[in-house]
Amino acid sequence: MDDRADGSAGEADRISFLGTACPRSFRLRTLTLRPDEVLEYRQDDWADTFVVVERGELELRCRGGTWARFGAGAMLTLAELGVLRLRNAGTEPLVLSALSRR
Repeated sequence: MDDRADGSAGEADRISFLGTACPRSFRLRTLTLRPDEVLEYRQDDWADTFVVVERGELELRCRGGTWARFGAGAMLTLAELGVLRLRNAGTEPLVLSALSRR
């Protein structure tokens, strides 16, 4: 696996849900944020969700004052991270896929 310092994966290792159908027992959402747009984190919206950064650069701000950035190809869950908000830290639209159980 070709992991990078920004949390992104190499092209060959990327998982993408764009244009993919999923089983009925799952829910797939696509979220797009404009450059510098912020989304306040609501735990219930992200419970039991697997997130893929499809395009752009995601910045997570956490309760303890820490933050982290994740580039295209990054895969993560937001549970237990103490996230306060998600922000598009790039100059292009940020596209996230969020896969969860129904």
